[in-house]
Amino acid sequence: MIPLSLWETVLVQLGQEVSEKDLHASLRTLSADAVNGALVLRAPNPYVRNAVESRWLERITELASAYYGDRISVKVELESTGAPLARSGNGKSRALPASNSSKNKGGTLKFGFSPLSPIFTFDQHIVGDSNRLARCAAEAASKDPGRREYNPLFLYGTVGIGKTHLMQAVGHALQDRYPNAKVGYVNAQNFVQHIINAILNRNNEAAERMKNAYRELDALLIDDIHLFSGKESSQAEFLQTFNLLLEGGKQVIITSDKFSRELVQVEDRIKSRLSQGLTVRISPPELETRIAILEIKAKLRDIHIKPEVLRFLAENITTSVRELEGALNKLAASHRFMGKEITIAFVRNQLEDLLEFSNRTITIDDIQAAVARYYDVRLKDILSAKRRADLVLARQVAMSLCREFTSKSLPEIGKAFGGKNHATVLYALKKVREREQQDKQFRDEYKNLHEQFVQ
Repeated sequence: MIPLSLWETVLVQLGQEVSEKDLHASLRTLSADAVNGALVLRAPNPYVRNAVESRWLERITELASAYYGDRISVKVELESTGAPLARSGNGKSRALPASNSSKNKGGTLKFGFSPLSPIFTFDQHIVGDSNRLARCAAEAASKDPGRREYNPLFLYGTVGIGKTHLMQAVGHALQDRYPNAKVGYVNAQNFVQHIINAILNRNNEAAERMKNAYRELDALLIDDIHLFSGKESSQAEFLQTFNLLLEGGKQVIITSDKFSRELVQVEDRIKSRLSQGLTVRISPPELETRIAILEIKAKLRDIHIKPEVLRFLAENITTSVRELEGALNKLAASHRFMGKEITIAFVRNQLEDLLEFSNRTITIDDIQAAVARYYDVRLKDILSAKRRADLVLARQVAMSLCREFTSKSLPEIGKAFGGKNHATVLYALKKVREREQQDKQFRDEYKNLHEQFVQ
């Protein structure tokens, strides 16, 4: 029988191969089921179905067959649209309905919400110094949801470090503790699509059904809120829904790759609301945590890897949990196909490109591109002589990081920034140090960027 976790395994590898936009706008909107020996992927609308069939179906089939160990069929179908959600009946006095003996979880929602991954549970989450506070906050939200101290719960950090895992673990725990609870998980990109569909349909009844589906939830889990950037209509609808859920004592959990105050082209009212609960930063996992993650993931895939090989992987793949999983998936597939023991030599051979990328020298170009993405400005503007405040800040931060992570001299760094002189670079370093001491928000921003380049 095809395990439903197979799709999540395939998604991890696809996450290494496709853009973030494609991953969240299309692939992560799919739900999976096993029907008559086939893996059936259900799309929320025809646009996603057509995109998946034309662009990724062949690759999905290849990966699914490799991880399953035998050739399987993969089909893409449209989700059936269900009736609007029924009210939980508990009003606003409590976040969730009381637990009972019902086997039907309220989390099985019909309105375009994405299913919770079966592998994103607390049991399969590895705790380390990088995520300990976030784990404690998530467990607290699952045990006593709706408390003002952690509502909303805002988890942020760079990509691939386990934000979605912790968020969905809360969803699983809530459904286990309160079987009738309605838990809705959605990526921000899909929320935007729901709003667009309601507008395009020009159907008041459909729009109301969409609004009710969100507002009747007991817990809303919304991923990657930074994707709301510039989406004014979606932000307005989200803010209304957000306020209603919080006022009703319902739990809201949100993830982002940026601190709430750093969100670009997002309403100040939303930023303010996000900061009223508990904000927790998750850092990239340290070495021992990476080793522990690899151990449990290897057991789940039923492959034996010697401790020295696990340490080699953890020492050489440092950026994210997602990259670790992708590497492990490739090793598992190669091991099954070739029947060879997973040794350090085998790892070097199979992961040559990934290890070369992970260990390559950081360049000024790398840093400039990362800073431009982070501050949502054009790279050519950072390299220009423009003195706009946001560009000056990004330019100074990039110069400071270049000084830390490259061996280039001050004149060489200045030359790479449009021909600036060494005195300009020195001034930038001074301003960054001063701002770090005086401005906590900036200190967090700089630390976020800094960690992207720590080997």
